[in-house]
Amino acid sequence: MILFQIATALTVLLIAVLVWRTIADGWPIPPSKVIGENYLSRWHLIPRNSFFNIYLHKFVGSDDDRALHDHPWHSLSFLLSGALAEVTDEDKIAGCQTMNYPRFLRPIFRRRSHQHRLILLGNKPAWTLFITGPRKHFADGKTPRWFFYCPNGRKPWYTMTTPDGQQSGGCEE
Repeated sequence: MILFQIATALTVLLIAVLVWRTIADGWPIPPSKVIGENYLSRWHLIPRNSFFNIYLHKFVGSDDDRALHDHPWHSLSFLLSGALAEVTDEDKIAGCQTMNYPRFLRPIFRRRSHQHRLILLGNKPAWTLFITGPRKHFADGKTPRWFFYCPNGRKPWYTMTTPDGQQSGGCEE
């Protein structure tokens, strides 16, 4: 069973790398979603569903630097090309933030409660494979549950950004 799971994971990774190379080499496959004007393009590699999703991300900008954020799902990501730094809150006892540098094809697992932000390094896009688990929602059952972590407490995502990725609101409000 474990060999089957490993083979399946390697197959998905290989397919993702082939799709990424095809898109990066100029194949005209439009992104499934563009978030923000200078931030992120996303391709859905499988049809979106409520169990897990596989995305190809092209970062052309950094995450919002006003606050760290979490996500509504557990996730696994792989850096395919480019350079990113990840700012986290891992050193909570000392009260400082930590900087990690994802490496090529090295898996990074993040719990949905993991607070972070990504910084694009250099002037070339960074490409990642991003695999998510089931989404957690607010009580309405529709709105994805994720937060920005401001100095004065956590704020729901929709108070800091619009659904299309534009900044709105802020930590002070």
